[in-house]
Amino acid sequence: MQTVATGRRAAIRSRLAGEVLILERHLLDAMVDVEWQYANVPRRLQRYLLRATAVRPDLTFRIVVDPATANARNPGDIFRPDHVAAHAAIADRLAQGIRPMVVVDGDAPMLTNRETILGVALPLVFGREKGTEAGRGLTG
Repeated sequence: MQTVATGRRAAIRSRLAGEVLILERHLLDAMVDVEWQYANVPRRLQRYLLRATAVRPDLTFRIVVDPATANARNPGDIFRPDHVAAHAAIADRLAQGIRPMVVVDGDAPMLTNRETILGVALPLVFGREKGTEAGRGLTG
């Protein structure tokens, strides 16, 4: 819940200042962590509390990378390949309930992904209405 409180304080400050708030690894990662760390207990209440109290983003980007590719990019990572694959499977399942979300192919060239992300995000940042070109690539 500390993550939620930190995010809410940041959101309040940025909204009051008229700024854009960018969060890395927010709701989806928190839900994956709960699933991973408490695998043998019911987690419905924890997921509900996270969804009810977390900052509501205007848009979520999910960069999806094949677990083998992720491990190859970070050979010294603390997570074993089977852990990375398990986290990815949990995220795949839980991501279905998070909207709006733009899924980005993490195996695509970086410049392609930059174009995709900026093409969707910048019109939202600079105030274009939803449903215009900015809405391309959105799910939900």
